[in-house]
Amino acid sequence: IMAPQLKLDPNECFVAGLIHDVGKLIIYKEIDDEKVIRLEQKAPCPSILKEEKLAIGTSHDQLGKMLLAKWMFPRSLVDAVGFHHTPGEESEYQIYALVVYISNILCHMFVLRQQETGSNGQIECRASNGINGSNRTNGSNGNDRLDELESMLYNSLIMKLSRKYSLQLNEKSVDYLLN
Repeated sequence: IMAPQLKLDPNECFVAGLIHDVGKLIIYKEIDDEKVIRLEQKAPCPSILKEEKLAIGTSHDQLGKMLLAKWMFPRSLVDAVGFHHTPGEESEYQIYALVVYISNILCHMFVLRQQETGSNGQIECRASNGINGSNRTNGSNGNDRLDELESMLYNSLIMKLSRKYSLQLNEKSVDYLLN
């Protein structure tokens, strides 16, 4: 959905989204199932990278980047995978990492909201209650998790990068993407 607005190849963005967590396959092969479940509960939050580094010495984004480079994937996909948790890192194809970062968060938000409402219908965007944390209710782990994801989506670096690439990232666009 974002690719045409950014004048990017939609197929390339689609592939980047499909393969962005390829490094997890390597990590999850090496650790026990219980640890896999704990890590997945933290995704896509920054703490997952720390836990992966503790478990095997590196993180899934960096493993994916190395793997795709070895397999001679296009640099745009290598950067999208390698920087999808850190889109602020300078790279030739930073925009692809930003698209994957935003898409990844939106997907996690969508799933949580579906679980929260127990429906497949339209859901009002929690961001409309105030993207800076105002008028939010804390309570269940789902609400806390949504708050955490929203703060990742609307942080100053991501907003700055969105402006840099003329990407409309606001309450209205997020509502549209999530509903």
